[in-house]
Amino acid sequence: MTPAEKRKFIRLDSLHLLDYLIVDSDGNEGEYSMGRTLDVSLNGMKIETIHSIPSHSQLVITLGIEDELVDIRGSVAHTQ
Repeated sequence: MTPAEKRKFIRLDSLHLLDYLIVDSDGNEGEYSMGRTLDVSLNGMKIETIHSIPSHSQLVITLGIEDELVDIRGSVAHTQ
């Protein structure tokens, strides 16, 4: 890890299509849209989307990896 690098896990460049659903704190489903991964690590991923996603939102993501669809849940830590 370089002195400027603060991540605990190495991020690997990765391009996979995904769709996501924003879920609010009460469990209500919100916006549904598509995007793609830019990089992934053991503890997170950077995704690119058309629409902005509020920080700390909960997401349900379906990620296409090769011929498989993988469902994951997570929360937004940072947006740009």
